[in-house]
Amino acid sequence: MFKVFKNKVFVIYLFLIFTSFALLDYSIILNIKKENISHNKKIAEIYVNTIESLIDREKYSQKLIQTLSKEYLSKFGARITFIDSKGKVLADSQIPQKKIEYVENHIRRPEVKNAIEYGEGFSLRHSKTIGKDLLYYSRIKKINGENLIIRASLPLKDINAEIYAARKKISTYFLFFLFISVTAGWAIFKKAFSPLGKIIYASKLYASGDFSHRIKIEGKGELKKLSETLNYMAENLERQLFELKLTNSQLSMIFENIKESLALIDSRGFIEKFNKQFSDTFKLNSQDIKISDILKSGDAIDAVISAIKEKKRVDKNFVYIDNGKNYEISIIPITMINDTYKYLLVVYDVDEDKKLETIKKDFIANLSHEIKTPLTAIKTSLETIMSDKNITKEDLSIFLLAIDKNVSRIESISRDIISLNYLESDMLKIKKEKINLFSYTSSISESFRASLISSEINFSNEIDKSLFIESDMDILEKAFFNLFDNAIKFNMKGGFIRTRNLKEENTLKIFFENSGPEIPEESLSRIFERFYTVNKSRSRLKGGTGLGLSIVKHAVEILGGTVRAESSDGVNSFIISFPQSPRGT
Repeated sequence: MFKVFKNKVFVIYLFLIFTSFALLDYSIILNIKKENISHNKKIAEIYVNTIESLIDREKYSQKLIQTLSKEYLSKFGARITFIDSKGKVLADSQIPQKKIEYVENHIRRPEVKNAIEYGEGFSLRHSKTIGKDLLYYSRIKKINGENLIIRASLPLKDINAEIYAARKKISTYFLFFLFISVTAGWAIFKKAFSPLGKIIYASKLYASGDFSHRIKIEGKGELKKLSETLNYMAENLERQLFELKLTNSQLSMIFENIKESLALIDSRGFIEKFNKQFSDTFKLNSQDIKISDILKSGDAIDAVISAIKEKKRVDKNFVYIDNGKNYEISIIPITMINDTYKYLLVVYDVDEDKKLETIKKDFIANLSHEIKTPLTAIKTSLETIMSDKNITKEDLSIFLLAIDKNVSRIESISRDIISLNYLESDMLKIKKEKINLFSYTSSISESFRASLISSEINFSNEIDKSLFIESDMDILEKAFFNLFDNAIKFNMKGGFIRTRNLKEENTLKIFFENSGPEIPEESLSRIFERFYTVNKSRSRLKGGTGLGLSIVKHAVEILGGTVRAESSDGVNSFIISFPQSPRGT
């Protein structure tokens, strides 16, 4: 494009040169013509004046004018014509006298007509009579009361020859000047347009989004200033584009990794962009789908329509049909540069919150129930002791034992709640240390030696003696302690407790097995819930609080593991799994 523009400018430059020389040629030729015509006219006037003088001295006759016309042609090369007032030719230098009467009437000749009207006339034209270009000058003269028109005609061949010579010189000068002008002009154009070419080239790169190019122009001048301005602009745009890309990358990363489901829709309700969480929740794999086809909830769709219609934020709770989970949707209008709107959909998973709220209510209800029962027993025993003044020592001993038992139960519940609170505290810090798992398990079992002996339960530690793990000893103790306590309380007399380990690929599994009553299938998935017990009456009889296994689950998960329960063939198994690589062996 720039090359075409440069060529056009150069063609205009050449056109101006040619035009200038054409105007110069025209001016010079016109001036030559004017000077020569003026000169020839003066000569013609002299000839006419001389003839008038001769006629005044000599007696006018036909013979005289014939002689004068012939002499002037032979001596001066001038054609002299004598014409009467009616336009009839009386004598002519170039026409034989015998043919005079056949010559065309000259009354309509411009120089003759003007001479009759104004006394003299002048014209330039081609003569049909003699076939040449002539300059005509005529003047009227009174002779014997009659008007005689004397006309002098000079050929223009001398003028044409001079014009030809002048044009020949002009052409020579023009060709020389043209060569100099084209050579010098092309060099000047090349040098002058080189900076402009660099600027245009850079502008194309900038228009395509490449702002890394810099314009290099030597010297000074307006183009140098323009190039510096463009370089400064490109540098700023490059920096702003980098910052914009960085910001966009960061926003995209945030958009993709935020835990809430996000989607961007247009004013027609079509999805333009969505994050992975949104895709996973609503099983969406492509764009350009209407949001109403995805949400499958009348409440959510009404909220979207309302937000688009009123261009304001709308929040709504809804249940997603496909999974039956509870969600909250927020539709937030976003004003774009061209005053159009797009809408950001934020879908919050509130199902877990509702579950937590339910668990909280259940926990409070269970806690109230678990504490209320021993408190009622304590209160009843105390009221009986205080109201019966004749109570025997044996009865008093029975009531005091009941009070002590129920106080111990409340104490156990309080202790377990404190343990749970400790494990769920944000202030909890894990202090890892290397632990020999065999020795650690054996030391905890020593705390239950008396219970094992009294219940005639056999404990066998089959954990690899060389097995070491890196873990928090205090937190791990809460898990192991409650597993031992649970295994003893809900075991049978003469039963067994066994601990062992198993390595599977990158996982270390620790088994706590006992010979207690079989756990029903429906209870295996709920046994780690707070206050959940398989047999409530048996649990209370054994002093269970229903929080022990919940403490085990929390402790293991804090340490990065998982725990599950199995029950089959008269063996109850609680299996703790730890990723082996992070803990080490």
